[in-house]
Amino acid sequence: MHSSRTVRVAHRLLERIAGRPLAIYLVMGVSAALGTLLSADLLHLAYSNAELILNYGVMALLDGGLLQTLQLLLLGYLALACYVVFKCCEKLIVEALLHPPG
Repeated sequence: MHSSRTVRVAHRLLERIAGRPLAIYLVMGVSAALGTLLSADLLHLAYSNAELILNYGVMALLDGGLLQTLQLLLLGYLALACYVVFKCCEKLIVEALLHPPG
Protein backbone atom coordinates (compact mmCIF):
# COMPACT_ATOMS: atom_id res chain seq x y z
CA MET A 1 0.00 0.00 0.00
CA HIS A 2 1.31 3.45 -0.86
CA SER A 3 1.30 6.47 1.39
CA SER A 4 -0.71 9.48 0.32
CA ARG A 5 2.32 11.73 0.96
CA THR A 6 4.41 9.80 -1.58
CA VAL A 7 1.63 10.01 -4.13
CA ARG A 8 1.26 13.77 -3.56
CA VAL A 9 5.01 14.34 -4.00
CA ALA A 10 5.07 12.28 -7.20
CA HIS A 11 1.98 14.06 -8.50
CA ARG A 12 3.53 17.49 -7.82
CA LEU A 13 6.71 16.48 -9.64
CA LEU A 14 4.74 15.31 -12.67
CA GLU A 15 2.65 18.49 -12.69
CA ARG A 16 5.81 20.62 -12.60
CA ILE A 17 7.49 18.91 -15.54
CA ALA A 18 4.37 18.35 -17.65
CA GLY A 19 4.48 20.59 -20.68
CA ARG A 20 8.24 21.04 -20.41
CA PRO A 21 9.83 18.52 -22.78
CA LEU A 22 13.39 19.29 -21.69
CA ALA A 23 12.51 18.78 -18.02
CA ILE A 24 10.71 15.52 -18.84
CA TYR A 25 13.73 14.19 -20.74
CA LEU A 26 16.07 15.29 -17.96
CA VAL A 27 14.05 13.57 -15.22
CA MET A 28 13.56 10.54 -17.46
CA GLY A 29 17.30 10.27 -18.13
CA VAL A 30 18.27 10.67 -14.49
CA SER A 31 15.75 8.04 -13.38
CA ALA A 32 16.92 5.62 -16.09
CA ALA A 33 20.57 6.12 -15.12
CA LEU A 34 19.90 5.72 -11.39
CA GLY A 35 17.69 2.69 -11.95
CA THR A 36 20.38 1.08 -14.08
CA LEU A 37 23.11 1.79 -11.53
CA LEU A 38 20.98 0.50 -8.66
CA SER A 39 19.99 -2.72 -10.39
CA ALA A 40 23.21 -3.41 -12.33
CA ASP A 41 24.40 -6.37 -10.29
CA LEU A 42 21.43 -6.79 -7.97
CA LEU A 43 20.40 -10.27 -9.11
CA HIS A 44 23.93 -11.65 -8.84
CA LEU A 45 24.40 -10.17 -5.36
CA ALA A 46 21.03 -11.47 -4.18
CA TYR A 47 21.84 -14.96 -5.46
CA SER A 48 25.27 -14.92 -3.78
CA ASN A 49 23.77 -13.68 -0.52
CA ALA A 50 21.07 -16.37 -0.56
CA GLU A 51 23.70 -19.04 -1.29
CA LEU A 52 25.81 -17.80 1.65
CA ILE A 53 22.85 -17.91 4.01
CA LEU A 54 21.77 -21.36 2.80
CA ASN A 55 25.28 -22.74 3.23
CA TYR A 56 26.15 -21.20 6.60
CA GLY A 57 22.73 -20.55 8.16
CA VAL A 58 22.42 -18.48 11.29
CA MET A 59 26.17 -17.80 11.42
CA ALA A 60 25.96 -16.04 8.02
CA LEU A 61 22.91 -14.07 9.13
CA LEU A 62 24.64 -12.86 12.29
CA ASP A 63 27.82 -12.09 10.36
CA GLY A 64 26.11 -9.55 8.10
CA GLY A 65 23.95 -11.67 5.81
CA LEU A 66 20.72 -10.29 7.24
CA LEU A 67 21.90 -6.69 6.91
CA GLN A 68 23.01 -7.33 3.33
CA THR A 69 19.62 -8.89 2.53
CA LEU A 70 17.86 -5.78 3.85
CA GLN A 71 20.20 -3.55 1.84
CA LEU A 72 19.50 -5.56 -1.32
CA LEU A 73 15.75 -5.22 -0.73
CA LEU A 74 16.12 -1.47 -0.29
CA LEU A 75 18.17 -1.21 -3.50
CA GLY A 76 15.49 -3.20 -5.30
CA TYR A 77 12.75 -0.85 -4.14
CA LEU A 78 14.81 2.20 -5.08
CA ALA A 79 15.39 0.75 -8.54
CA LEU A 80 11.65 0.11 -8.81
CA ALA A 81 10.91 3.72 -7.84
CA CYS A 82 13.27 4.91 -10.58
CA TYR A 83 11.43 2.69 -13.06
CA VAL A 84 8.07 4.14 -12.01
CA VAL A 85 9.38 7.69 -12.49
CA PHE A 86 10.74 6.68 -15.91
CA LYS A 87 7.35 5.21 -16.94
CA CYS A 88 5.49 8.33 -15.75
CA CYS A 89 7.80 10.50 -17.86
CA GLU A 90 7.24 8.18 -20.79
CA LYS A 91 3.48 8.61 -20.36
CA LEU A 92 3.85 12.40 -20.36
CA ILE A 93 5.88 12.27 -23.58
CA VAL A 94 3.40 9.96 -25.30
CA GLU A 95 0.47 12.14 -24.25
CA ALA A 96 2.25 15.24 -25.55
CA LEU A 97 2.89 13.54 -28.88
CA LEU A 98 -0.67 12.26 -29.24
CA HIS A 99 -2.35 15.47 -28.08
CA PRO A 100 -0.18 18.45 -29.06
CA PRO A 101 -1.22 21.84 -27.66
CA GLY A 102 -3.38 24.05 -29.84
